[in-house]
Amino acid sequence: MAQPYLINKKTSFAAFSHLLDARILRALADMGFAKPTLVQAKAIPLGLEGRDILARARTGSGKTAAYCLPVVQKIISAKTVGMSYVATKNYELIIAQSLPPSESGRTTRALILVSTRELAEQVYTYLTKLLVYCEKEILVSNVASGTASHVQRWVQAARLMYRDSS
Repeated sequence: MAQPYLINKKTSFAAFSHLLDARILRALADMGFAKPTLVQAKAIPLGLEGRDILARARTGSGKTAAYCLPVVQKIISAKTVGMSYVATKNYELIIAQSLPPSESGRTTRALILVSTRELAEQVYTYLTKLLVYCEKEILVSNVASGTASHVQRWVQAARLMYRDSS
């Protein structure tokens, strides 16, 4: 939970009900988040518009949610239109070309790159909680928890995906 002085007292996550899927809002409520932090209130609408975001805020200010919420919403929305999204920890949102579905009918729709394994675990845990009502439709994997060769294969695949989308 963010410190009280970091909370935007003028709005609530319900104010995003026209922008965010009801399942996301329900998961946020289950996690005890009723009001966005200042950085979330500014970044979420911009991210949902597809704009690039560069945000700097103190630890515990809600930066992870500030970029994860738009990415998750765009994945939910993209499932109907077939787009793919890539996000990096430095808050760049790159809209990539639509990828052909895999043989199983699933495709990678987002890749979040972070600087450490600990941060990867934090983001993974947050996304798992956020997607609790979408877990049959959207899967999350933390490749940083795998072996070095496993991570290397995922990084190589991400580079190919980024190169092909350019």
